[in-house]
Amino acid sequence: MRQTVEIEKNLVQLVSEAKAFYRSCQNLELVLYLVYQRKTVNGVYKEYPIEDYHIPMMHWAMWQNSKRKVVMDWAVVSQQLDKANASLDERLQHMQIHMRMLQFTALAKNLQVELRQAYILQNHLLYMLDMEHFSINDFKRMTYFSN
Repeated sequence: MRQTVEIEKNLVQLVSEAKAFYRSCQNLELVLYLVYQRKTVNGVYKEYPIEDYHIPMMHWAMWQNSKRKVVMDWAVVSQQLDKANASLDERLQHMQIHMRMLQFTALAKNLQVELRQAYILQNHLLYMLDMEHFSINDFKRMTYFSN
C-alpha cells in the first residue's frame, strides 16, 4: 500500500512538471500550436481528481478549414518548419519539444500501469487477509513483509 502512495506521488509530480513545461512553451514562437489535454487514469479502482492525476497528452495543432487538426506525425511538423524557413536552432527546439511531449505521455502511461498493478496486488492482499480473518496490522507485523 506504501507502493500505491509512492506511485501517486510520482504521478502528481510528473503532471506538475508537464504543466510547467507546457506553460514555458507558451511564450515561444512555434510554427504550430501546442495543445495540452488530460486523459483520465484508467483501471485503478479509485476515482482521482483529474486536475492532479491524469496522463498529460500534449500534441501539435494547426487550423485547416476553420477546424483544429491534431498533429502527432513529425513529418507534418517538419513540413511546417520548411514552410516557415526555420533555422537549425528552430528545428532543434521543435524536436526537443516534440520528444519531451512524447516522454511525458510515455512516463505517465507507465505510472498508470504501475498504479493498476499496485491496486491489483493491494486488493488481493485485502482479500487474503479477509479470508484468514487477519487485520492489516497483523500483516504488517509479519517479518517477511516488514520492509
